This record gives sequence, structure tokens and C-alpha cells, in this order.
Amino acid sequence: VLIYHALDASTGVARAIAHLPDLVLLALEVGGRSGLEVCRQLKSQLETRAIPVIFLMGAVDPATRATAFDVGAVDYVTEPFDPAELRARVRAALRTKRYQDLLSTRAQVDGLTGLWNRAYFDARLQDEVSVGVRHRRGLALAMVDVDHFKGLNDNCGHPFGDLVLRRVADALVH
Repeated sequence: VLIYHALDASTGVARAIAHLPDLVLLALEVGGRSGLEVCRQLKSQLETRAIPVIFLMGAVDPATRATAFDVGAVDYVTEPFDPAELRARVRAALRTKRYQDLLSTRAQVDGLTGLWNRAYFDARLQDEVSVGVRHRRGLALAMVDVDHFKGLNDNCGHPFGDLVLRRVADALVH
């Protein structure tokens, strides 16, 4: 388990972007800056948007706790906190993140072939084109077409067509 810490907001945000931690524990005030604003900043950036944030806060009014959720926190623990409770809340947040990551990945994988789907392709293509333009590098793209696939499906049935697609996918991966 790697643990990173920061005593000021700028360092904390920079470390979160650099290391993409599985969870952020955040105080309501970080080096003179509002932790709520830090959370808002983390949630506004694509790289850190999915990182769960748990606030560590003293006895604050309900409006501040509600604002913490509104800016993207998944939970909060009031100080002085019980270590067992904090561990349990961290485990729960990490478990939820693991399930969300799995669902996100599953949403980008074709159920039949196990290959990345069109949504994943579109996002990766956009990213790779941006990187290529930024660094003035070329980009290669290969396309695979199964000739006469419709006829194969029509003549041999869809289960056989599915088998062909799985075999082609397996050949591409291995």
C-alpha cells in the first residue's frame, strides 16, 4: 500500500494527478485553502474525477457536510475520529470504487468477443490523435474485416457466426 500526503492544496492536487490514488482523505482546510475547493478541483479534472474523496472534518454544521457531498465527496468522518470507523469507511469507499471501475471496464468490452468495443475505440482514437498532434508523431491504424460474414450468418446460423467472431478475436489477441 502506497500512501502519499501533502500539507498544501497545490501539492495534494499535483500528487493526485501524478499518482492517481484509489482514495483521497481530505481535510476541510488544506494549508490555508478550502478542502471543498480542492475536492471541486479534483472532480473537475478528467484524470482525478473518479477518485473517491472522504472528508475528515470537525463538528461542522449540516450545510457544510451537505456541500462536501455536493462537490463530490463520497463520505466524511468527524474528528476526533475512531480509527476502526475510519478504516471501515475507507474499505467501503475502496470497494465501491473497485465495483465502479469494473463496471466502467465492462461497459467498454464486447460481451461476445472480449475485445474493446466501439466506445473504447472512439475514446482511445481521440486520445492517440491528440498525443500524436502534440508530440508530432504519426499514428497507425489497422482494420480487420471478415469477408462475407453476413452470408456466413445467413447460411450457417448466428451461433456459428458468433463462434467465428470469437475465433477471429482470439487470433487477434494471441
